[in-house]
Amino acid sequence: YKVLERVEKGEGPLVAVLGGLPGAGKSALGKQWMHLVRERFDGGDLIADFSQRRRGAAVDVSGFLADFIRKLSPFGAVVPATREERAERFRSLTFDRKLLVLLDDVSEAAEVSDLEPLGKECLLVATSYREFEELHYDGAEYVSVDPLTAEQAKDLLVNLAGERGAEFEQQETATAELLAYCGGLALPLCVCATRLKLGGEVL
Repeated sequence: YKVLERVEKGEGPLVAVLGGLPGAGKSALGKQWMHLVRERFDGGDLIADFSQRRRGAAVDVSGFLADFIRKLSPFGAVVPATREERAERFRSLTFDRKLLVLLDDVSEAAEVSDLEPLGKECLLVATSYREFEELHYDGAEYVSVDPLTAEQAKDLLVNLAGERGAEFEQQETATAELLAYCGGLALPLCVCATRLKLGGEVL
C-alpha cells in the first residue's frame, strides 16, 4: 500500500511488479488487490491478460492499446491504425486521469513500458515470473509473491475444499505429502481443492 499512498500524493505514474514462481498466485493476488482498491481510482481501471493473447515468446501490445483506447474514449471513437498512434492516443487519454492498470502474466519489460499510463495519479501493476530489473532502474517497485508455508497451504486446501476439507485433518501423512508435492504454490493447491469438491481424489 506504500505505492498506493505515493500515487495518491501525485508522485506517479508508478509501476509495481508482482513477481514469483509460476503458480504462486500472482494473478489472483493482483486481481484481488485491484478489486479492493479500484474505488480509489475515479478515472477507471483497465486489465490486460497477456496469457490469452500470447503467441510464442511475446505479445503485440497494439491490440491492448486499442482495447484501452475504446474503454477510455466516448462511444464510437475511432481507434488509430498504427501502434505508435495508439500509444500516443493512450498517453493523451491518461494524462489527467487517476487510473489503475493491471497487466497479468507479462513476459517482457517493454510490454509494461508500452502500456504505462501518463498521469501523476496513475498506477500500473504487472504480474510476472520475471523481476524486470530494467524497470526497477526507472523506479518500479518489486513485490515478491512467495510460496505459502505448510500451515498456510493446508488452511487454503481445507477452506477451498468445503465439506471434504475435513479429510485433510484426518490423514496427516498423506496430506503432508500432498502439500510437499504442491510446494506451497497456490495454483496446484486450488486444483486439488477443486477436484475434491467435485468428488475426485487427490490423496
